[in-house]
Amino acid sequence: MKVILSLFLFAISFSAIGCGNVGNKGSSMNEIFTDLENAIKNEDESLFKKHWDSEGYSTDLVGEGLTGERFYQQGSRKKWFPKPNLDEKEVIGKVEIVPTKLYSWEKDKNVDEIYFAIAAGKILGGGENLEKVRALADKYK
Repeated sequence: MKVILSLFLFAISFSAIGCGNVGNKGSSMNEIFTDLENAIKNEDESLFKKHWDSEGYSTDLVGEGLTGERFYQQGSRKKWFPKPNLDEKEVIGKVEIVPTKLYSWEKDKNVDEIYFAIAAGKILGGGENLEKVRALADKYK
């Protein structure tokens, strides 16, 4: 009986480790970017919006004109979505800066590159100028 119980507890622990998000606050980076892609492709603004900081969704916190709302509108209209390079992200305090290609599924190619500032599983904002995105991250670190 003890062996069975031990194996059962081991299996549960192993499963929890494999899930990756057990005990983590907020969404994983992969979930965020998968949802952004699906939201843009399926015109689901509420799914897109759930991953943005409420202020960053309606206000350009970087200073380049990129609000979450505007990003969603442009991506839906121009048929592109963000593809992150998580291997190249940098961390400033509690903020992760993720370099991201904008991928056009109609043209089957990357059309631009931007950087997102993400804290506690929410996108604060983003833009083409890395230094401005870093400055935003400094405010929230």
